[in-house]
Amino acid sequence: ARAFAHSPEAKRIPERPLPPRQAAVYEFIIARTANGGRFPTIREIADHMGWLNKDSADDCLERLAFRGKVRRVAVEKTRAHPSRRYRWELI
Repeated sequence: ARAFAHSPEAKRIPERPLPPRQAAVYEFIIARTANGGRFPTIREIADHMGWLNKDSADDCLERLAFRGKVRRVAVEKTRAHPSRRYRWELI
């Protein structure tokens, strides 16, 4: 009989280690959020990593989300942040 992915009989695929850039960003996020700190902004991540374009940080967060390390949470628009649609958080 074939085991389904959600069944206890299914074989677990070992988690692969993060690539160096993703690992560095993930460690930075963990350090910033330790002891109740807030999640760093995209710009703070890009500055910390020495990236000139904040899209690189956003791409890295998307890849970390795919690997189940962080997730994007929808937020309501506010008068202070009318274009903000989501925020990131650790899983």
